Amino acid sequence: TNLALRYWPTAQYTLFEPLIECQKYLENLQNQYVNVNYRLIAVGEITKTEVDLGVNKEYLYDSSLMRNGSEIREVPQWSIDDLIQERKVLQPDFMKIDVQGAQLLVLEGAKQTIENCSLILIEVPFYRFSQASGVFNIFHEYIAWMAEHQFIPYEIVDVLRRPLDGAMGQCDILFCKVGHELMSDRRWNPGINQPSMVDSSKTKYGKQNTQQESQTYIEKGNQLWQKGKLGEAMLAYRQAVELNQNFYLPYQKIGEILAKQGKYDEAIMAFRQAIKLSPNSVWSYHHLGSVLFQKGELEEATTAYRKAIELDPQVAWYHNGLGQVWLQKKNLSAAINEFEEAIRLKPNIDIFHRNLGIALARQGNLERATNAYRTAISINPQLEKELRKTSPTSEDFQVLQYILRRLSNNN
Repeated sequence: TNLALRYWPTAQYTLFEPLIECQKYLENLQNQYVNVNYRLIAVGEITKTEVDLGVNKEYLYDSSLMRNGSEIREVPQWSIDDLIQERKVLQPDFMKIDVQGAQLLVLEGAKQTIENCSLILIEVPFYRFSQASGVFNIFHEYIAWMAEHQFIPYEIVDVLRRPLDGAMGQCDILFCKVGHELMSDRRWNPGINQPSMVDSSKTKYGKQNTQQESQTYIEKGNQLWQKGKLGEAMLAYRQAVELNQNFYLPYQKIGEILAKQGKYDEAIMAFRQAIKLSPNSVWSYHHLGSVLFQKGELEEATTAYRKAIELDPQVAWYHNGLGQVWLQKKNLSAAINEFEEAIRLKPNIDIFHRNLGIALARQGNLERATNAYRTAISINPQLEKELRKTSPTSEDFQVLQYILRRLSNNN
């Protein structure tokens, strides 16, 4: 982690460690860097309340799930996918996995996560050093598993040879996603006039065909997005940017994916680049406003949504977005005006009526709020079940319970 911090000082780091003995080191690191946090858990294939960990008291870092330590200890275990899905950690771009032979078990529990991951550094053994040979894997099995999940080896580092005969015992392999920019240049050395994949398209076809190829990658990214393959879609959009850095759309698409992954700062940069290239890119302003709202930067969010509405006042979602900002800023009258305009433009969207109901209820207009919720539920009957699950700690809980009782009595 210390080495990574030297090269990526502003990245966010989450560390996982099941040994309580290591907590003091993790605390020191977390206290030293605001962008580092840790969780005292094991990671594996599935989430379990307890798993058996073999603790090697003489050499703690040799502790493992193989249960061959001097002490068997029960520790909590999570899968990476569950941690991401429950928003306990952020979606990673880069993962490093070294868990004493159980690396593939961690990856099995991270299949969804690695679809949106670019690089994975894994400790890979060449021999089954443990008696638990049916559980833990070796070199060729890692290569095959990673290839099946669209990752290929890029670099081999930290080769460790076994004292027995000097043969390679293990190494770290850096895998990158298929299509990653690290693998885009196929030249052997700079002196050979063999352009990279991107450069060859420029020299062979010229500027017009480069732009056409960029559009092809955008369309490919859109298709991958529709299939839910956001990681591969991101690679396609980045390839489109590399081919044509003056077109706004791939930046906007990249921003949308980053926003979905919770990487708001990077998403903001992407949306602003899209706007810089196309000042009338109204949808970029909308997405920028949404991300700024999520970050709590309400003044900038207001500016972005207002610009979107200025460019195209007939889009209901822009008014709804600005209404949510006003609601957060406690300007209830302004919020109600925007939600009502969204409903006028698109009356069959349940969330618009729900948002209007929230604003009216907070204003004390319970009669109109009840009618707004009634309309929202008539559009989406499942909404009533969701509303009944509202946390008692919510600002709107008491009023919402009153409205739901009124709706039930009317029915």
